[in-house]
Formats: sequence, structure tokens, C-alpha cells
Amino acid sequence: MRFGSCARPGLRAGSFSLVRTPLNSSGQRSFVSAALGYFDIYARGYDDFLHGVIDKQQQPDESWVAFNRRMMAFSLDAVMISPPRWAAWIAGATARLTGHMIVTNAIMLLALGALAAGLLFALVRRTGRIPACVGVGGVLLVAGAWVGATAPLTVLTTFPATRYIDTAATLLPAVPIVLTIAIVRGLTTPQTVGRG
Repeated sequence: MRFGSCARPGLRAGSFSLVRTPLNSSGQRSFVSAALGYFDIYARGYDDFLHGVIDKQQQPDESWVAFNRRMMAFSLDAVMISPPRWAAWIAGATARLTGHMIVTNAIMLLALGALAAGLLFALVRRTGRIPACVGVGGVLLVAGAWVGATAPLTVLTTFPATRYIDTAATLLPAVPIVLTIAIVRGLTTPQTVGRG
């Protein structure tokens, strides 16, 4: 039996309630508008809904494999019923993930601050030299591969909770850090004058 067929009469949610979709600028309740502009409204109650409602849909004699298969079918049905809503959810989740990976990541902010200071110092000194960028490509490759392997899974299969954001952003500060090191090396390495 599919989850969709028992969703209305069979939700054993007790006193559980969800936050209503707020009115948009036209006075209408629009999931697409809220998911794009106010994603945290839905993200805030995601875990409560998952554990307070969805988990309780497992039948007493249903194995975890069968339950997972039924929930996957329900998820795919939900996507097929309203692709624009799913796309809005993905866009909102991506915005939340990207913003939190940078703005609420203290190490990333410190690294970006150091990079900005290094660039400003290089500009003030007007050295005109290109910093030595040894190792930058490798760091970019590893950090990019890590973000590419973790971030899409977060937005496509769940929602970007802090625990997933922190995991996806683990290697991201390495990029501005290695660029800052390259700038410092370029500024501190004495120039060698070639013999003509």
C-alpha cells in the first residue's frame, strides 16, 4: 500500500501541527514563494514532521526496507505531482545551504577576511607581482570535489540542516586560506633579477 493512499485518513500525528504557509505580497498562500524567499519556515519544522508524522506511518509488521521503499514511492509521487514546488524547494534549499556555508561559517569568514587583507596589502604595495600559486589547483580540486559530493545530496534528498551544512563546508575555507598564503609568499619572496 502506498503512503499517498493513506495520507489523509491515516496520519497518526497526535497534536502535531505545521506552520502555515504565509501570505505573499498578493495576499495568497504560495508554497513556491515561501520556499524561495522564506525557506526556513519549512526547514524549521522538517525534523519534527519527519519524526512526528512520517516515522509513525510505518506499519507494525513492516520491515525498514519495505517502509523505506514505500516512502521513496511517496516522495517520487510528490515530485511528479508538482514539479514546480519541488524545484522551488530545491532552489530554496540551495540558497540556504550556500548562505550558511559562507555567512555562518566562522572559519570561512576569518579566511575571507585574511584574503581581503592580503589583497588590500598587495594593492597598497603595488608590487605588480603575480603571487606564487603552488598548490592552489590541488586545494581547489579537493575542496570542489568534496562540496560537489556532499552539497547536492543534501538539497536533493533532505533539507540543509546545520549538521549537513557543516559537513559540506568542511574544506571550503581551505580555498581562501591557500590563496592568502600564495599572496603572502608572493609579497615576501625576494625578486630575482635575471642576467641579461
